Amino acid sequence: MQLKPTTAILVLILVASLVTGCTVNTTLSGNNQAGNVSTSYPTAGQSELLRGIEARYNVSAANHQYVDYKVTWVNDTTITVHMKITSEAEVTTWDTKFTHFPTIDGATAYFDSHQLRYTNKSDTADHASLYALVTGVTNLPVSKEVTISGNTTYHLEQIDSLIIESSSRVLPSVNATVAATATPSPPQLSQEQLNAIQRDMEAKGYNITQALKQSGGIGTSANGSTFYKGAITQGGIQYNLTVEVCKDNATANSKFTSKVSDLQKSGIVGSYTSPTQWSGVSTLNGIQVNSSVTKSATGPPYTITTIE
Repeated sequence: MQLKPTTAILVLILVASLVTGCTVNTTLSGNNQAGNVSTSYPTAGQSELLRGIEARYNVSAANHQYVDYKVTWVNDTTITVHMKITSEAEVTTWDTKFTHFPTIDGATAYFDSHQLRYTNKSDTADHASLYALVTGVTNLPVSKEVTISGNTTYHLEQIDSLIIESSSRVLPSVNATVAATATPSPPQLSQEQLNAIQRDMEAKGYNITQALKQSGGIGTSANGSTFYKGAITQGGIQYNLTVEVCKDNATANSKFTSKVSDLQKSGIVGSYTSPTQWSGVSTLNGIQVNSSVTKSATGPPYTITTIE
């Protein structure tokens, strides 16, 4: 038998929960109990076969505490079972309809008239083991199944005079979806890296008046950058020192060009000295003021350091 994954999981869970010491003590009709239920079509009242199937499902549901479980009697010879099974990785929703036909020939006629819509054919019905548990019948005259696979998988089974129509759908669980779509944390600089940047400023003749500290929390810009701000002085002029840590090199290249353009628009005159360095000058009260934008040559981290 070619078991589909979701079918196999559901049926094996159901059967396993019923053969490990779990029994159904409710008398279904006369002296018949689950495990030896009549397969005869009812002349009055509910089908004993379907009541036995319902009892088995109820035991399994009590053992496994499905997040959503419901059995509905459509009429005396038809029931539907709705189940939802969850795990860390996925959520499986399963809807199954059991119909007890008066004869095997009647069930076969229904199966044959519907099977052309299905594609995958297997030789034995997946619910045959459940049927055997309920009725005690293991040598089945008819046991067959056809399937349509896709986003929703549909199954059509015939077990003697019983027709089973089911559909299943597997989706990622909420936890798995959140984990898969969570925004990565923006990159940060260690204290050692911040110290290295400040030492570089001092080597260029600047005095550190305010050490670099993270500004505005993590991810303060739409592109996922992290910002560090501080203050430095040179020749009596105080400058703002900003280090932007970009998520990747492409973002750093874009931010480098954008920041240079912003400074030029503010009236600072300068030129590119390399693909990663721009220097500019302006005047303040007749005193020359230097500005610069530097992109890290290697990474990660990919940084843009601005003095303005």
